[in-house]
Amino acid sequence: MSKYLYGANIQGIQQYIFQTNKLKEIAGGSELIERICKDLFRDICPGFNDNNLQLAAAGQVRYIFDHEIDCRAIVKLFPKQAMELAPGVQLIQAVITMSEDSQDDFTAKLEDKLLVKKNIQTSNLNGFGLMGVEASRRTGGTAVEFKEYEEEKDSIDRSQKAKLEAAKNYNKLFKKLETNESGSGEFPFDMEDIALDEKRNWLAIVHADGNDLGKTIMGLSRRINGNALLGAIKAFSKILDEVTVEATKNAYQHVIVEAFKKENLQIIPFRPVVLGGDDLTAIIRGDLAFPFTQKFIEEFERLSEIKLKAFPYKDEEGNPIVSKLSSCAGIAYIKKNFPFHYGIHMAEILCSEAKKDAKSLNLNPTPSCLMFHKVSASYVEDWEAIVKKELTGDGVSFDYGPYYLEKFENKPTMTELANWVESISKSDAPKAPFRKWLSLMKTDKGKAGQLLTRIGKVHSKYKDFPIPNTLNKGKTPVYDIISLSNLL
Repeated sequence: MSKYLYGANIQGIQQYIFQTNKLKEIAGGSELIERICKDLFRDICPGFNDNNLQLAAAGQVRYIFDHEIDCRAIVKLFPKQAMELAPGVQLIQAVITMSEDSQDDFTAKLEDKLLVKKNIQTSNLNGFGLMGVEASRRTGGTAVEFKEYEEEKDSIDRSQKAKLEAAKNYNKLFKKLETNESGSGEFPFDMEDIALDEKRNWLAIVHADGNDLGKTIMGLSRRINGNALLGAIKAFSKILDEVTVEATKNAYQHVIVEAFKKENLQIIPFRPVVLGGDDLTAIIRGDLAFPFTQKFIEEFERLSEIKLKAFPYKDEEGNPIVSKLSSCAGIAYIKKNFPFHYGIHMAEILCSEAKKDAKSLNLNPTPSCLMFHKVSASYVEDWEAIVKKELTGDGVSFDYGPYYLEKFENKPTMTELANWVESISKSDAPKAPFRKWLSLMKTDKGKAGQLLTRIGKVHSKYKDFPIPNTLNKGKTPVYDIISLSNLL
């Protein structure tokens, strides 16, 4: 008897969530995405069986149907229900028939089919209006009502209305991070609640993503065939989700909750946006973003090694097929009024660049690392253009990252960077001269060299910090060090 492997993906999650700069709408959007995967599918799936659920996280659902009629029902109902719950989302779906005697990689076939469906336009239930109809000023969608924002009324569309309702009624992502220590704090609903004052007015968007997952699934498919492969992928997906959530929770407790208690804050300077599978996207107060991300990556590796020991599928020698996972991340530092869709795009670019550099080392697993950038332009370009325009001075590049969790070859580490930042932040450190040196590197390399010599003489204990002796292949970390120290 055949079974049916069903898959559904929500398209453009980040674009949907970050349509506006209003944190209430961003929070509501992330809650709606979580509810579609976690609750809605269960509620409408005929004869839902937890054992048949392969994956339900970060905008993805994978489920095995025992009966064709039930599969047909969900194909018909799920997209409509999802788009009614969250107007503006785009959902694609695909089905693979699984025969009992087949040794095919059904998961790979499903992913290929979903990739094709990705290019097919789906209906938009966010509403269409005539030329004379009022539109939302922030999204351009057809307005359905006026909403009061900070004593001013503004028109909102169906998507914004649903997000605002979700922000009031749901709190699924924060429930994953619940701790006794943070029980007295409130979670932020306005950007001003995160960027508290003029000194700490930088926000950070953190985007982290697991490494080598495609390679890992291919490794499982080479060793395990047919229906057994689905069981292995389900077990692996469960471990992966647990690792991501627990790593986030530990980093949240270690960095965010500690700052909350130490500074006696009323509002927690942190807002999770996507949390599940191997994905983490969060908005954090600028000075907390780097230590939070470093701790998350450390915990991601540590927890994966512990949990994968219990992975029930072993190799020929009885060892786990997968023994350890790693993660890369991008941190985009932005002002609170900067368009957030540009900010998340920048964070994704940085994460992608970090992965590219890490994969070039040809190690297994791919090493964990992160990259960051303080956005100063009015819009985000590709990374090469940013490096050329903003991060280059007379043949020297200020693009020194990525920064690795462990030491590999001549790559800088997160711990080294943290130590450099701590050193330059001391009261007697030549922070202003180094800042001037960076400026002169773009205009007058001769004067920059003279200034560097003077820094070495006047501030002798900083002569090795971390220039002039760490210009590595025409790159310097000073720009990164000064940028991070200015956030403190």
